[in-house]
Amino acid sequence: MQTIRSRAGLLLSVALLAGCAVGSTGTRVDDARALVDPVAQASSAVQTAQLSVRLLGDEDVTAPVADTALLDSIRVLAEAADAVVTLVPADPTGSRWQDDALEAVQSAQVAVAGARAWANGATTSEEATAAALDDSAATLDAMSATLEQASGT
Repeated sequence: MQTIRSRAGLLLSVALLAGCAVGSTGTRVDDARALVDPVAQASSAVQTAQLSVRLLGDEDVTAPVADTALLDSIRVLAEAADAVVTLVPADPTGSRWQDDALEAVQSAQVAVAGARAWANGATTSEEATAAALDDSAATLDAMSATLEQASGT
């Protein structure tokens, strides 16, 4: 009897967790709206990283302060990537936006990780670090514009 209750409890837990899974958003506009916020979060994280690199390069902050800001940006980017990857698009256009948004967020993760490596002395090129962040920011801005236009915001 105890085994039956345990299995029933396990099945109930799985059912409840399944109810929390992200389903299809329904329409293409819903897909765009669902992607706007994580792309905006990623853009903000890259802007924070750009500022951190600039301030550290100008010696206006210490490496530990910059590292903390960059680590926070990495965490925000991880949350943004999770939000993008868990979307179930409504149609092929939404799927393409999801792919593009995920690529942009992952590129931002690489750029910010590179900035953190630079801030901690693992790389020596501030210019390359800043350029990677600038490229990432431009990609995210273009993605944001596409999604905002598609979502009607």
